[in-house]
Amino acid sequence: MMREYGFVRTRKAVYRLFGRHHPPGKALLLLRYHRSAGRWHKPGVFEAEVMSGAVLDLYDVPLRPVHHYGIALGVAPLDSDTVTGYFDPLAAVHGSAAPSLCRAAGLAEGTVGVTGSRLVGLAHRNSDLDLVVYGPDGPAAGAEILRTSSLSQERAAEVSSTMRRMRSLNGIPVPRETERNIFKGVVRDGARERKLDLHYAESDEDATSLPLPASLPVGERHLRRVTVVDAGRRHLFPGQLECRTADGRACAVWINDHVLSLLLPGDRFSAVCTEVRIEPDDAAQYVARTVTEVALR
Repeated sequence: MMREYGFVRTRKAVYRLFGRHHPPGKALLLLRYHRSAGRWHKPGVFEAEVMSGAVLDLYDVPLRPVHHYGIALGVAPLDSDTVTGYFDPLAAVHGSAAPSLCRAAGLAEGTVGVTGSRLVGLAHRNSDLDLVVYGPDGPAAGAEILRTSSLSQERAAEVSSTMRRMRSLNGIPVPRETERNIFKGVVRDGARERKLDLHYAESDEDATSLPLPASLPVGERHLRRVTVVDAGRRHLFPGQLECRTADGRACAVWINDHVLSLLLPGDRFSAVCTEVRIEPDDAAQYVARTVTEVALR
């Protein structure tokens, strides 16, 4: 059993499980650490997430374009010849700040797990504390953890460095700060104050239990003035926005862009998208390749 935000190790790299839809008997993986010259290295967060440049050459498992998510990901068979270790977020809470944060927020133990560098044993003295909140009430629980435990004088949920980088790269104004997959704060971890990155996963069940839908890219098109109808899952990355096009047709747009993860119902955007057909789903589905405009309600 492998949970979302769990990590796996291969002979040359450490990966995070990506999403909850996976090919049968395999896992979709996003590179987080690679081994070179006897040391572990972490590629830049933004570079790793958009799968650009030399990062692609660091994968030691086959890469595959996953049209369901709109990016290329590592695909590894779940066997001992490929996956040499699995790191479970809920098995790593002992000795961490997670239990005390749960108690302070009135949450049951087992709700919050440890992820990131502390999960895989690659944290250094000043590393952030990465936690993941599991379950349908995860965003509310995460906000409560920060409300009760954050030592930061800033707002509890701030725009992440990745989002600021996105804004500077493509010049699109960030519409607002909303709940999303990463909350930030500062908490006390033993005798130290430590930066906290708080993630969210919909379920603590097996992340490979939902099969990857068979999908086919139809072609690229420019969707103009698409209106968000239901952004209830906007805190998920990857996730999906239910939208309608300018001529009133219902469509679904996959969130693979941090700008889209911040949109609320009624917001409008334009994007260059790849259309994806998923059988037997007749609704139009798209993966946003480049967001070209964002307009608030």
